[in-house]
Amino acid sequence: MADWIELLHQNIKIECGRGWLVTPQGRKTKVWRRLAKGLGANNPRSCCNLDIPFKQENAPLIRDTVKRLNDLTRNADNPLSLKEAQAKIETKSPVQAGVVNWENLKDEYLATRKAKGIRATTDYDTSRRLSNLLRTLSGKPTPRSGREAMIQYSKQHWAKARIGGTERKKSLQNVAAFFTYWIDQHVLDNDWKPLTPEQREDLIGVEEVTLDEKLTPAVYPKDLANLLDKMKEDGRGDLYLATALIGLYGLRLSELAAIIFEDDRPKVIDIKRSKKGTKKKPRDISPLDIHGREGEGARVMHMYKTGLEKLPYAVRTQIDRVEEKGFYKNVGDAYSGILERYKPWNELVAANKSITPYSLRHSFAYRAHHGAERTITRETAAKLMGHSVTVHSNIYSAWLDSETMDAEVKRFNASLIER
Repeated sequence: MADWIELLHQNIKIECGRGWLVTPQGRKTKVWRRLAKGLGANNPRSCCNLDIPFKQENAPLIRDTVKRLNDLTRNADNPLSLKEAQAKIETKSPVQAGVVNWENLKDEYLATRKAKGIRATTDYDTSRRLSNLLRTLSGKPTPRSGREAMIQYSKQHWAKARIGGTERKKSLQNVAAFFTYWIDQHVLDNDWKPLTPEQREDLIGVEEVTLDEKLTPAVYPKDLANLLDKMKEDGRGDLYLATALIGLYGLRLSELAAIIFEDDRPKVIDIKRSKKGTKKKPRDISPLDIHGREGEGARVMHMYKTGLEKLPYAVRTQIDRVEEKGFYKNVGDAYSGILERYKPWNELVAANKSITPYSLRHSFAYRAHHGAERTITRETAAKLMGHSVTVHSNIYSAWLDSETMDAEVKRFNASLIER
């Protein structure tokens, strides 16, 4: 017996236990299984033929195929006969001549998720991350296990991913779920078991900022006013319109694509689908003007409704593609990209490195509770912004600074003296 055949038998015995044997069948491979029934040489046997040439270079593929047959025939919940296991493998197998067709696995996996009603934005992000995984799997050095794949993925695709951030966590979750799904389907063997959540923590890392630092702060009223004025001075009416709608009405960035009018009243349609796939009714929106700029919100909405000013071209392009893509995320991304190339915005960021384009929406919440002598209730602010009171309180109380709290207390105490 050739050395490679003997080594193959030893590896199969280590992986699957006693009872398995492979032999040549013409130029193909025959698999034998002997059941341990205590009958010695009379123990029942079964066999099947694999469409794999019985050659030394195919030894790893033969071994892996026998491992999958072993898993299926010894499955505690639903053990299959050898012939049934072979049929299942041949139906599902993405392995041809020792090569895994990862592209097919990715497409089928995404199709199963889509059939379950996964949100379009979630599906988009998962597809993007799995495309990155496929580049890792086809690159050099070629990963040979789930552990190697996840480590190399982190090295190749996280150049801009924040240490301890959501992208790192979500990407490894997606990769782990992908490998686990195909292992459970007996298409991939256990070599592709992903890193455990505990093992992933070393790759993800720990953020070097506190929770308060991580929460996006608001753009303060005077800064928002200065930014809007600068946009008008620079002849950026399109950017002024988009920024004023977000900042004065508390819109999510992608809700620039969701403004409608019912009985002449502006509303925003729901862009966040619930888990059941249902849509909420359009929500009412109203402006909270900046002190000294009363009526600006209404004028901005009139400009938008009548077309006196249009949104930036890149934003309008993404709005036109929403129906085709099935999600709104790219609308907000387009606006962010334009704003982040605008010099006055970058000067504002330089003075407060924690703010992001989303801070414009937060400025609405700040003004709702701290922007005037008479503020509005959390319930009203939450409803105008399109989330629950609990979410509103958790988010917008977290970045309340000492200066604002001192001002609130002084205002309250002063009101007692006036009485």
